[in-house]
Amino acid sequence: MDQLERYLAFRALAADPETPVRRASRRAHRQAVATRRAEYARIVTAREQVLVGTAVEELRRSDVALAG
Repeated sequence: MDQLERYLAFRALAADPETPVRRASRRAHRQAVATRRAEYARIVTAREQVLVGTAVEELRRSDVALAG
């Protein structure tokens, strides 16, 4: 019975959603998601800055061409 009791205790612990391992796993997952979102936001911001800079440069060229 000792082995059965240990097995049942293990299963009860594994079924508990608030075990330290699961809590740490969820925390790590949330942190990984936040990191990916932040990196994506940096990429999008950099891309937007390049596009805006390119558009502004094209407008300047067209203004110079129209004025000149």
